[in-house]
Amino acid sequence: MPALGHLILPLALLLLLADAARSEQPIPTVRIADSDPALSAELGAGETLYLRLAYRSDVKLRFRAEGHAGGRNVTAGAMYNPVPVYPAGDGEALAWIAYRGHATIDALKITVLDEQWRPLAVVEAPARLQWTAAAARPARERAAWARRLNREQQESVSQSMQAATTAGGDWMLLGLQVCVLGYIALQALTAYWFVGRWRIAALAPLAVAIPVVAYTFAAAAAGSNLWPLALLLLAPLALVYLLGLLGVRLLARAGRAGGA
Repeated sequence: MPALGHLILPLALLLLLADAARSEQPIPTVRIADSDPALSAELGAGETLYLRLAYRSDVKLRFRAEGHAGGRNVTAGAMYNPVPVYPAGDGEALAWIAYRGHATIDALKITVLDEQWRPLAVVEAPARLQWTAAAARPARERAAWARRLNREQQESVSQSMQAATTAGGDWMLLGLQVCVLGYIALQALTAYWFVGRWRIAALAPLAVAIPVVAYTFAAAAAGSNLWPLALLLLAPLALVYLLGLLGVRLLARAGRAGGA
């Protein structure tokens, strides 16, 4: 036992030193350098607010934007940019947010994360922004920096996806595509087979799937090369849910048959 104590003490000291080293890691400097449109504006449904971020960091960073009202995160109908990795050093990044329907926010919060998605800092800015429930207004010419950073962000995410595919992710992509087809088929079958409360439970995924499909078509129409991403991420979850529901339904029927 004394020997064990001699081992535990150095290990504890090493852990404390590691925590201290992480806490002494320089906090990145991030500020909102520009926005398109201004942070006091009315936007149409689905219209995007672009934020140009200037940063200085010793580590690679990710950026996630959120809209707040009265101190609460406004998530209903929200759409966000992908969160790619930006290189260390001095640079600029893009974060954007949009709402599919009516929304009002009085503050923006930019969460700064490291490459492993650990939060490092939060940047807040006051805003007076309102998205209307009306259809989006005719497209206008975006600021040059917004077009450039948006293009670079999409290229970065696309390259990351291609790299994952090259590293063997082609099977994963194929699996996701199969999940999409499987979900669509099982959604239709369970809606047809089930009745009563079981049918209501089977239709529950549509509360998320319909907005996601609408966003997918809108992104494809806008020319985004990331248009299928949201649907590919949703399909496996919805498929697992319906398979689980189907299994429970079959067990319930088998139980009643056995009891008879």
